[in-house]
Amino acid sequence: MNKSPIFTKFGETVQGTSTIRAFGQQSRFASENAASVSRHLTCCYVNEIAVRWLTVRIMYCGSLIILLTACFAVYNSTSLTASVAALIITYTASMLDEMNWTVRMTSELEADSVAIERLREYECLEGEGEWFAKDMEGVSYTGNLT
Repeated sequence: MNKSPIFTKFGETVQGTSTIRAFGQQSRFASENAASVSRHLTCCYVNEIAVRWLTVRIMYCGSLIILLTACFAVYNSTSLTASVAALIITYTASMLDEMNWTVRMTSELEADSVAIERLREYECLEGEGEWFAKDMEGVSYTGNLT
C-alpha cells in the first residue's frame, strides 16, 4: 500500500492553490483528499487486522508446542536433568518468535509479489502505436490543413 499517490496529489494541490482558489474548488479538493486518505487507511486497517489475526494464531500454535514440550520434559523427568528440561523449553519458546517472524515475512513477500505479477502482465500488453499518425500529416491541432 503505497502513499505516493496521496503525496503526489497533495503536492500538486499545494502548487496549484492559487488556481484552485480562483475557480472556487477548495471544498472539492479537500473532499477528494479526505476520500483518498480514507481509502488508504481502510486498506491499511484491513492489512493490520490480518497481521494481528495471523499473529494470534501463530502464538496459539506456539503455545501448544511449548505445552507439549513441557509435558514431554515432565514425562521424561527421570532421564532429563532440570537444566536440560529448562534448555529445551527455552529453545522452544525462542523458536516461537522465529516461527512468527518467518510466517510474517513470507506473508509480506507474497503480498509484495502481486506488484511483480502486475508488471509481468503489463509487459505482455501490446504497445499503443506511433505518437503521430502518418495519415494525419499536415493537419494542425485545430483540424485545419496547413
